[in-house]
Amino acid sequence: MVSKQPRPLAFGKMSFVVFILTSTVSVASLPADMAKGRRKVVHVLEDDTGAVIVQTAPGKVVTHRGGSITLPCRFHHEPENTDPDRIRIKWTKVTDVLQFEDVFVALGRQQRVFGSYKGRVFLEQAGPGDASVIIQNVTLEDYGRFECEVTDDMEDDTGFVNLDLEGVVFPYFPREGRYKLNYHQGEDACKQQDAILASHAQLHK
Repeated sequence: MVSKQPRPLAFGKMSFVVFILTSTVSVASLPADMAKGRRKVVHVLEDDTGAVIVQTAPGKVVTHRGGSITLPCRFHHEPENTDPDRIRIKWTKVTDVLQFEDVFVALGRQQRVFGSYKGRVFLEQAGPGDASVIIQNVTLEDYGRFECEVTDDMEDDTGFVNLDLEGVVFPYFPREGRYKLNYHQGEDACKQQDAILASHAQLHK
């Protein structure tokens, strides 16, 4: 909000948080209807191992808080003789090293969305072999890495999509003084500022 002025935060020697401005601040937040009108064009990376071949976007896809974004993922078979109703599509969020959060799963016409993604995640369904999902009303917690896995009986392949959020990186110092917060205290301080901890890449950028 405009009335909330970001304050510096001390964490370790110096850490930063990402402050995602709301739609009341036009310099860093785009209206949701504009986001829906924009569509990213991405190239694909191909892994030619196995009968199922998954293709995802290199680099990352970018949106803003409250917007909509497509996480691109396509697949095909070698040879092309698979019943589409036997294909399982699964999306998970990589939350930490070897830790995953279920987002979406589909087997034929049956679909299920998990947790906070319910009502916000849908298959794009742009044609045969499209495993892309659309995330609506993107939140701060959606930032990060997603895994797209396509399984055909015993054969499967996986691709990754990195979702980044547009925002403002700013320093914040607690009233207690600099270098007083541990990691979890830093996370809590960020939440109080309606923000998240900045990644190394965000800080560098």
